Amino acid sequence: MGREPYAYKLYTPGRAVYRPKWRPRPEVWLSADRAMIAAQDADDPGAIAVAAWYYAHVYRASNQVDAAEQVLTDAASMLDPTGGPEQAARWGQLHLGLALGHAKAGRAGQAWRAWDAAEATAARLGDRYAHPWLMFGPAAVAAYGVTVEIDLVRPGEAIRRATATDYSSLPSHTRRATHLIDAARAYLMRGEDVAAVHLLGRALRESVDTVRHRPHARMAVLELAGRRGTVGEDARELALAIGLDG
Repeated sequence: MGREPYAYKLYTPGRAVYRPKWRPRPEVWLSADRAMIAAQDADDPGAIAVAAWYYAHVYRASNQVDAAEQVLTDAASMLDPTGGPEQAARWGQLHLGLALGHAKAGRAGQAWRAWDAAEATAARLGDRYAHPWLMFGPAAVAAYGVTVEIDLVRPGEAIRRATATDYSSLPSHTRRATHLIDAARAYLMRGEDVAAVHLLGRALRESVDTVRHRPHARMAVLELAGRRGTVGEDARELALAIGLDG
């Protein structure tokens, strides 16, 4: 509405966030911008929370972890985690986002404090709870614990958590594939190639599109495809399946 695309100051509750206009893939920023603006125009804290979750992913992908933290913190301050399942799920989801950001920045203590807050919230919602479309719940929190350990570059702890995680309890093929890719990353970091290629194969069976479009999955498949023996053969089959044949 009269603003210059990808260069304007976007209001978030509490403070303003500035983005440089040179960031890649402007359609991703545009999607995040529109979601946040629509949520703010509706004056709906729940919608703002969901928009903030997506916005934080985009910020982290651009290595703007402080901006991601700001958006998540501001949105979480508008919610009451004891105010019913909808508010609790959104509040918990935002704290998962905070955990991921702190882990990416190497702040282990802060990452696990945020993750603990999400875990406690999920536990209050019940062992079998899963938000119908956010998918927040105990299973998702456990799976994101693996991601936190990977981002903290602690593959041994990530593998320990992965072996204790029931991925089949995640009520979404896309989410199962995403978290299986993260488990594969942990094994790859430890040089356990057989486990890594097995988990990437499982992820592919859950969702071809997720594996095809996740950069971490594509990089892992390309790395494993260069191995000798069965691992390389299996990885090259995965590469063909996701379009990495040239």
